[in-house]
This record gives sequence, C-alpha cells and structure tokens, in this order.
Amino acid sequence: MAVAAVVAVSTLLPWCGTTPVAGHRRDSPIRLKSAFKRLEIALKGFETEYNKDLLIILGKPSNQDFEVGSDILAGLTADDQTLNPRKIRFYDPYTARNQKDGMWKDEAGKLQLRDYWGNPIILRFDSNQEGRVGDPEKPGEFVEGRYLFYTAGPDRDPATWKDNITSWRDMPRKFLWFWD
Repeated sequence: MAVAAVVAVSTLLPWCGTTPVAGHRRDSPIRLKSAFKRLEIALKGFETEYNKDLLIILGKPSNQDFEVGSDILAGLTADDQTLNPRKIRFYDPYTARNQKDGMWKDEAGKLQLRDYWGNPIILRFDSNQEGRVGDPEKPGEFVEGRYLFYTAGPDRDPATWKDNITSWRDMPRKFLWFWD
C-alpha cells in the first residue's frame, strides 16, 4: 500500500506544477525567480567588494521603479572597468535567445536583460538601508528587504499584478496550463 502511494505521488507531482520540466515554458517563472536572487547576490557582492552600492554610484532613485539596464549590468558583469576596476564578474546571466530569457548586447553595444516573454527586469531598492522597500504593487505598504525585482509576466503589462513575476511573493501553485 505504501509503495503504491509513493509511486502514485511521484507520478502525479510533475503534472501538478511542482516539478519544472527543463526547457518547458512553465519553468520560466522559477528560472526568473532564480535570476532575481542571483541579481540580488551580485549587487550585495559588488557592495562587499568595493564598499559602495553600485546603484547609489549610478544615481538610481530609491524606492522608485527602474529597469535593470546596461549600466547596472556592465558593472556587475565586469563589462565596464570604470565601475568595476578589478574586473570581477558578480553576475553571469543566461544568454538570451531571440532577445528573450537572458542577456545580450544590442546594436549599440549596450547590455540588455529580458525575461522569458521579452519584458525588462524592473528593480526597486532601499538606498538608506532601512531594510524595507515600498511595495510597487501596494502603495503605502512595505516589503522587508533591500532589493525588489519584478517583470510584467505573460501579459506583458506591468500594471496587471496578477501575472507579474516578483521576487517578494511566493510562486502560485498552478497547473501545467497556467503558463501556456
């Protein structure tokens, strides 16, 4: 009986959305959440190494949304030696395919980072290190942490929060067809 239960559960788990299938569209939110965490670790690593916050050096606004753009990526990937003179590669993103789901250089030589659907990664941070950031989804509320990342999700509209992929919310448990 116990063996039958284990076999049944292990057979059904992949169909319940709990186990990502490599290369399948539904694992892109999980991969994106991983990219958010790696960006956060890279920003903290930069600050530890240089004793300066890269976002403050670049003059990024505190508690406001802005795109993770070429200037940030150049500092974190050692593409710009003025920001990162020791040439330490703090961030090593996936290589984009068709300008989606990773990083690439555009025609002007600027680094670009996009999610699975081609949306830019949006960042909001706490420059005064209070340990909380204004929640972009719920104005007036705060989220504990220093960096918040999100993208517009499958509908490509950042104003519709239901499908936005965020670094501060848990992944919804949906069935296989949710991300199609």
